[in-house]
Amino acid sequence: AHGGGLALAPHVRWVQTTSSGVGGLVHALGLAESDLIVTTARGVHADALAEFVMMCVLAHAKDLPRIIRGQRAKRWERYCCRDLVGATLLVVGAGQVGARVGKVAHAFGLHVLALVKRKDPERVAELNADAVYGPAELQQALGRADYVVLALPHTPHTERMIDARAFAAMKPGVVLINIARGQVVDEEAMIANLRSGHIAFAGLDVAMVEPLPASSPLWDFPQVLISPHSASTAPSENGKIVDIFCRNLDAFLAGRPNDMINALDKQRRY
Repeated sequence: AHGGGLALAPHVRWVQTTSSGVGGLVHALGLAESDLIVTTARGVHADALAEFVMMCVLAHAKDLPRIIRGQRAKRWERYCCRDLVGATLLVVGAGQVGARVGKVAHAFGLHVLALVKRKDPERVAELNADAVYGPAELQQALGRADYVVLALPHTPHTERMIDARAFAAMKPGVVLINIARGQVVDEEAMIANLRSGHIAFAGLDVAMVEPLPASSPLWDFPQVLISPHSASTAPSENGKIVDIFCRNLDAFLAGRPNDMINALDKQRRY
């Protein structure tokens, strides 16, 4: 229904959201065809999400679960962990979050690949990547990666994009980190690949159904870190969102909607 979400507030002309991934909600509320201006918090969470990604990367490389198990058992048993220098990390969906992940990953000596909707080699520097891929090269890019980071928007085009075929293209022992939306992954296929050991470690900030149901097998995998969609939450978050709101409020009141930042393209959903 056209403008269905505006029925209770017909005079609303602009909404500032506190997160970035709101395209699906705008469509669900019937606002996709409306004249409502929606501005998002794009970029606000980039630092916190990149830090979560590196926590997961390090937890796997240094075998944090083993360290915790050994400490609990009071067992002093030396072991060998993995190097990060020279390993390859792929960011699927490289906006501001992906660019920040690339910058932090480079600091650890990782080789960084970025997969973007519109491939442009000129974007290598902007994305802090060593190489850029387009959607048609998904299988090839996945096959090169030791770490796969999902940071893409959820749209009809990305729904279950990481499916059984995508998992099959990944290296055995791959690490999967999802800071996007649960819907971009075929969750059943992911569970099957965790069971088989094809995915060695997963850091999941999101799920197909949130809260993640108690019946989900994902809770019980020792090689899975479950974050309750909290990787983006940090003390600095609200201040950054207020800064965006104040800047957009000035432009809105001055009648300059084109100067508002982080405008949502309601058709593209991001």
